[in-house]
Amino acid sequence: MSRLLATTCCLMMLGLLLGADTAPKVNLLKNGELTDVDAKGSPKGWTLYAVGQDVSTDVADHPEAAASSLRIVIKTEGDAQGSVAQKLKDLPPHVKLTLTADVKATADGIAFLQIKGKSSKQEVFRTSSPDATAGAWRKLTMTVDTGEADELSVQCRFRQGAEAVGQTVWFANVQLVQAE
Repeated sequence: MSRLLATTCCLMMLGLLLGADTAPKVNLLKNGELTDVDAKGSPKGWTLYAVGQDVSTDVADHPEAAASSLRIVIKTEGDAQGSVAQKLKDLPPHVKLTLTADVKATADGIAFLQIKGKSSKQEVFRTSSPDATAGAWRKLTMTVDTGEADELSVQCRFRQGAEAVGQTVWFANVQLVQAE
């Protein structure tokens, strides 16, 4: 009987250990799919930092793993880069986080991901992903250590200078998870 109990306990422990590795990671972002939008087409829980751009949900052009994407047509020239951003506050220090998103653009070098870290409202770091390339969906990934930052701004960025006017960028499946 004790041998059966010991074997059962070992199997239960093994199942717990294996299950911990295969459990899905929790996305720290709200509406990371960017599908829940307001009347203007902007994703709820996110802030649009761009004026005059055409923002909408695209149900025709999206990666396989998504039902839709957020499409931004760059219609007017802006002074700075535009973004769709979400802030996270009251973070524990020195946590490694991985940001991923599916990104597409009609021109090289106009779409990317960025994370800004702030401590006591002062920017302490800014890290960007590689740029998306024109034509095909690309999964962009970056990992950061939060360091002493107590606030993060997770941004889907796009250039809106003269060279970008008339171009389009798409974002889908934005996820921020604790790194392994």
